[in-house]
This record gives sequence, structure tokens and C-alpha cells, in this order.
Amino acid sequence: RGGFQSMNDAIIHAIFGDGCAAAVVAARGSGFETRARRRGQRVVSILARRSQVVPQTTDGIVLSIHTTGVDCTLSRFLPKYLRDNVGLYVADLLREACLDQGDIDLWAVHPGGRRIIEAVQDSVGLTPEDVQDTWSVLRSV
Repeated sequence: RGGFQSMNDAIIHAIFGDGCAAAVVAARGSGFETRARRRGQRVVSILARRSQVVPQTTDGIVLSIHTTGVDCTLSRFLPKYLRDNVGLYVADLLREACLDQGDIDLWAVHPGGRRIIEAVQDSVGLTPEDVQDTWSVLRSV
């Protein structure tokens, strides 16, 4: 698409430009974890996965695909939807993995804006230190 059609387009693409991600997952015993820890690096492990649709929230993020690109509309209620639901979702996910919040060394919260970060932080019960990297990413957008 040759440029943004509106300021909304520019903001949406800046904030949601991380729509593609990659993960490196190594099998236990591969030596990767031992080498990384020796270098003082953190090791990310995917221990559980889960998907959930929350009723009455389908207007939260609406994508419309057109011949000229993709439009994204965020509901003014999105922070409320997150505040009301993401804490329970995280608690269920941790329980399924036999973990609690104290077992988590690093929290990756989507830097979708001040109200989004604050809603997730409040709902999950994260500390300012838990989301400091998220705020750093948002400031760099």
C-alpha cells in the first residue's frame, strides 16, 4: 500500500507491526540451555499454550481487509475487556502448567498503548518492574 491513509493507519501499523513472530525452541538435553546459562543468558521455555474466546468482546479488535490494505478498529472497551479477563486467563494457563506467577522470570506484555499495558498489569497483578521492558518498547515506537 503506498503510504498510510490516515493517522489511525500509521498508529495501528506502528503498534501492531509485530504481528509476525518467531520462536527458537530447543529440545531438553540439546546443550543449548546449558550453554546459554553459562553465558548468563535467559532461556525461554514454552511450557503450555492455550486459546480462548471471551463472549461479548468481538468488537475489541476488528480487522477489515480491503483491496488497498487492512484496516483495524479498536474498541474503546478493549482495556476493560483485558482488565476483566486476562488475569483469569493467565491464572488458568499457569495452573495448567503447574506454575504460579513467582515462577515467571520475564513477562512479555504487548505494548499496545498506555491503557492496554495498565489493564494487563492490573488484571494479572504485575509489578512496575514486570512491565518495564514493555514501557521501553512502547516509548521506542
